[in-house]
Amino acid sequence: MLAGVGLAARDILRRGPSGLHANAIFQGDGIALAQLERSARALSVRRAPPRALLPAASGALTLVSGALYNSPDLASALGREREIAPASLVDAVIDRWGLDGLARIDGDYALLRWTAEQRSILLAACPMGRDSLYYACTRDGILAASRPSWLLGFPDVDAEPDTDALALRLARMESLIGDRTPWRHIRRVQPGQFVEWRDGRVRIADFWSPVPRATLRLPKRTDYVEAARAQLDRAVAARCPSSVPVLCLLSAGLDSTGVAAAAARHHDAPVHTLTVRADPTVPQLQPDSAHFSDEWARLQPFLAAHPELIAHVADACQPSLDLEYAGGPLQSREWPFKQPYQISWAMAPLERKLHELGISTVLSGDAGNATLSYTGGGVVADQLRTGRWLSAWGNLSARNWAGKPRALCREGLSQLMPSGVVRTIRRLRGRPDHWWQRWSSLRPEIAEQLGLESDERPRVHTGSRDLDRQIMLIDRLRHNNAHYAHVFQGQSWSLRDPFTDLALVEFCLSLPRDQYRSGGVGRLLARRALADRVPASIVNERRIGLQHADWYGWMSRRRDWMSAEIDRIECSPLACSIIDTRHMRAILDAWPATPEEAGRFPTSHRLRKGLGEALRVGQFILTQEGRND
Repeated sequence: MLAGVGLAARDILRRGPSGLHANAIFQGDGIALAQLERSARALSVRRAPPRALLPAASGALTLVSGALYNSPDLASALGREREIAPASLVDAVIDRWGLDGLARIDGDYALLRWTAEQRSILLAACPMGRDSLYYACTRDGILAASRPSWLLGFPDVDAEPDTDALALRLARMESLIGDRTPWRHIRRVQPGQFVEWRDGRVRIADFWSPVPRATLRLPKRTDYVEAARAQLDRAVAARCPSSVPVLCLLSAGLDSTGVAAAAARHHDAPVHTLTVRADPTVPQLQPDSAHFSDEWARLQPFLAAHPELIAHVADACQPSLDLEYAGGPLQSREWPFKQPYQISWAMAPLERKLHELGISTVLSGDAGNATLSYTGGGVVADQLRTGRWLSAWGNLSARNWAGKPRALCREGLSQLMPSGVVRTIRRLRGRPDHWWQRWSSLRPEIAEQLGLESDERPRVHTGSRDLDRQIMLIDRLRHNNAHYAHVFQGQSWSLRDPFTDLALVEFCLSLPRDQYRSGGVGRLLARRALADRVPASIVNERRIGLQHADWYGWMSRRRDWMSAEIDRIECSPLACSIIDTRHMRAILDAWPATPEEAGRFPTSHRLRKGLGEALRVGQFILTQEGRND
C-alpha cells in the first residue's frame, strides 16, 4: 500500500526529465520515484522505475527542499565536516536533539523524513514560511508536495473546495486561516510546525515559537546597537554564496539599504542593486505627508557612500494581457494573489536584470519592518498601562501640542480599549463596525456566518502590548510568506531575506521595548544601528516610500477587461457565494477621475482590495472549476 509521497525537493527536481516534477514515493520499506505529468487540467501521476535513494546511518531517509544558512555552525556542533549535504545534516540534527533540534536550523526549507522501522513520515516547514509543504491524508496513507495543485493530481485527493479560506482572504484575515487551503482536504504545514504521520494517526506540534524566553539585558545602550549590527552582518553574509555575485533589491528605506550596505562591506564578490521605479507612461499617485516619491533620486547619497555597489534602475512596465491565463504568472493555481499587479510590478524588471547579469541570488529586506526596523507602535500603550503617563506623553509621535491628543488616542488608548468599545466609537462616528467593511467585496452574510470581527488584534499576551504587537506582525509575515512561497519555487534564482534569519528574529523579539521607540522616535534600533553606513537623509526620514504609484494608471487602462472578468465571475455560483459582484461593479462604476482621488482612503482600498483582490479570488475559483471561457 502507498505509505507516503515525499515533497518535490529541488535536488530531485534537477534529476527529473525536463518539464516533469519528480516525487519520492515510499511503498512499504522501499522507495521509488513517481513523476507528476502535466495534463490539460491538472497534474496526473505515472509510475517510474524505482531509483535507489540511500537512507542515513539511522535508517531514516530525509529529503530537504530549499537552503540552510547555518550549516557550518550545525556541523561544528555535531562534530561533522563543514561540507555536509543538507539532508544528511538535518538527519543528524534530529538524531542528536530530536524534533526540538529543528529549532536550531536556520534556512528557507521544507523537509520530509521517512523512518521505515517506525513506519512514520515527518513533515516540517521553516519557521519564517520561506518554503512551503502541503499534505492530504488518504485512506491508505499521507501525500505531501510543495504545491497543493500537485496533490490534486492524485485521484485519492478530494478536490472539494473550502470557500471559507477564500472568504477570510477577502477580509484580509489570513491569520485566521491557519493550516487551511482552498481545498477542504488539503492542509498546509504551518511555519515552525511539524506534522508526524504514523499508522494512520497524525500529530501536529510547534517546534519554534516567536514568544521570547527572556528579555535581553545589556550593560549599555550602545551594546544593543553593536549587537544589532553584528546580527545583520552575519545574516547577510550567510545568505551570500561565497565568490558569487548577488543582487539586492534596493529602495530608499532603512531595510533594503541596510542589507545592501552589509553585503557591500562583507561579500567577497560583486554586489549589484536594482531599484524599480513606477511606470512613467501612466498617471501616478502623488505623495502625501506620510510618503515620499522618487526613491532613485533619494538613493544617490547612499550609492555615493558605497561606490563598490553596482547600481541599476529600471522602470516598471505593465504586463501584457497575454499573461492573464489560468495558472499563469498573474493567476495562481496555488493561492490567489493580492492586487492585480502585485507580483508583476517588480518581477519582470528583476528577471530581465538577473538574466542579463547571470545572477541567481537576490537579497531583499521585506521582513525588516517586523524585526530590526520595527516601529515600537505599542510602547505608548505599555507606558499608559503601567502608569507612566508622562513618559507616554513624551513618546508620542506628534511634534506639536495640537496633534498630541489625537496621537495619544491612536498610539496608546485605542490599543487598550476592548473591541466592543472600539465598535461603539466607530458607530458614533458613522462608520461600520469593522474596518474591512468599508472596502471589502465579501458578501455580508458570509462574514456574519464566519463571525468575522474587527481588524487583527494580538492573540499572544506576554504582558507587553508592544511585544504582542511585534509577535503579531511576525506571525502575519511568516504566514503570508508561506501563502506565496510557490511564486519562487522552481525559479532559476532564489530570493533571500536576511531579516528572516532565525537568530536575528529571536534577538529582535528579546529586546527591551524602549530600544524600538523613545522620545517619540520610532524604528529607533534600526536608525541607530544603520547610522554608520546609511546617510542621515535616509536614517532620519520618518515617511515611507510611495511604491507602485502607477497602480491607478494600470488599473484605469484595464477597466473594460475587469468588467469582462466580473461577467465571467458571475457565471460561477461558487464564486458568487462569497463574492459580492454588485459591490465590485459599483466600485468600477464610481471610478475616480484623478490619481489624487484614487489615493485617498477608503477609495484606494476599494479599488485595490474590494475590486482588485476580489477579482483575483474570483479568477482563482474559475481556474479551479476549469472555467476558461
